[in-house]
Amino acid sequence: MDSPLLASPDLKYDSYKVGNSTFHLWFNGEIHFDLADLKSTFKAFTKNQIEAYGDFSSKDYHFIIQLLPYRHYHGVEHRDSTVITFGPAESLKDKTQMDELVGVSSHELYHYWNVCRIRPKGILPYDLSKEVYLEEGLVMEGVTTYMGDHYLLKSGYFNLEEYLLILQKQIQKEFDSFGWQHQSIVQSSFDLWLDGYKAGIPEKKVSIYNRGALISLCLDLILTSFESSLEKVMKDMWIQFGKAEIGYCLKDFEKLVILHSRDKAFIKSFFQNFVYGEKDLLPLLKNLLADINIEILENFENNDLLHFFGIRKEDSGIITQLHPDSEAYTILMKNDRILEYVDNTTADQVNLKIERLGKIININIIKSQKMFFPKFTLLTKKNPKSTLSVLIGK
Repeated sequence: MDSPLLASPDLKYDSYKVGNSTFHLWFNGEIHFDLADLKSTFKAFTKNQIEAYGDFSSKDYHFIIQLLPYRHYHGVEHRDSTVITFGPAESLKDKTQMDELVGVSSHELYHYWNVCRIRPKGILPYDLSKEVYLEEGLVMEGVTTYMGDHYLLKSGYFNLEEYLLILQKQIQKEFDSFGWQHQSIVQSSFDLWLDGYKAGIPEKKVSIYNRGALISLCLDLILTSFESSLEKVMKDMWIQFGKAEIGYCLKDFEKLVILHSRDKAFIKSFFQNFVYGEKDLLPLLKNLLADINIEILENFENNDLLHFFGIRKEDSGIITQLHPDSEAYTILMKNDRILEYVDNTTADQVNLKIERLGKIININIIKSQKMFFPKFTLLTKKNPKSTLSVLIGK
């Protein structure tokens, strides 16, 4: 399973070297981008990641990339390679789509160390004869997601504005759902091995990738204030567990963070609240980002149905989400289709005509005093260069 094979008469190939290692680029499908530019980008983030860990033991590493004619996005790490699927291939003419391909590639290369070699006890060694339940999703995928983007900022692929858009999307995704109110990232990591990446029960779980990346951002900013970094913690994880081929548990990671912070009580409280617990991450994010001159703004304009009544719908009228604190949550159902609605401002209510399972129903919902589903925006204040220097660890 760590030796993927791709056979095709139409493979395109290129390579680059970092140190004594050769990185092979294999493409199957149509190329709609400048390969020399992509190779330069890959070489830059590869160099940064190797410098962070201090060594790269493989002489050869392979990026095996399937460029598909239809929409697709996936990446899987292997010991000396990664297989990535992306489509539609033609969309890679667009910089925002190229950001996605470069992002997953940086993410998967980071797995060379974190997961392929720095491995939880439950998968060292692999035992495919039985199921495995892991609590270390924060480290395995949260840290990797954060670090994958971090090295794209550090290598210069992302400028500060582009990087903040990535964080903005992660914050939006985190607080557009409410799984964090019901399940910790540790519990969601455990359950991941039961139900995979499917949505499952609404608002039940969190994403170990997305919430994990935001927790990792918080840890990095906290450690920076102690003149350390998450990068340094992960290098110690590499030395103590990866190179030594010793499995770790989540408490081992926590102990290393404490060691780098010099404030045991503070870090233990952080882990208890945000890793083992379900505490709201937003106030902490606001404070930590404000310290480096980034402001999180919340906007409630241009969508009364969403912000005043807690109803999220598609353009077709199909309801996709209801805020659990709204009156609509007790009256409407996901997949109801809104046929007509009138916002009765004088009565502070909305009059809805909906279709539910073939039946037409008229419903009135009172406007809430609480606002729902804010739209988040990140803005830099004062000195963007100072903000950038903190984020890239200079």
